Amino acid sequence: MAAPEAEVPTTEEMSAAREEPAVEAPAAGEDQAPPPATTATTVPALYVGDLPENAKEDHLFDAFSTVGAVTSVRVCRDNATSSSLRYGYVNYFSQADGMHYT
Repeated sequence: MAAPEAEVPTTEEMSAAREEPAVEAPAAGEDQAPPPATTATTVPALYVGDLPENAKEDHLFDAFSTVGAVTSVRVCRDNATSSSLRYGYVNYFSQADGMHYT
């Protein structure tokens, strides 16, 4: 016995189903609730590759802090041997600070 054929929605029906309902703006004078607080903050990070094996965090900090406010740097290392994986990350205070190197 063959299974009954299911109706396949049209492209228009699929598009209509994806549209989000409109959100009404609050009327003038109504109190607005503050936006919900987020727990995750975005930290502008710059990937730095092709580092020499002897690269250290201070080297990255010195080189990249000349462009903007660096909040942290990290040279990624092998867990077992602690040797450099030859890449790292530089985190800037703002996205504008890191834009000079992209």
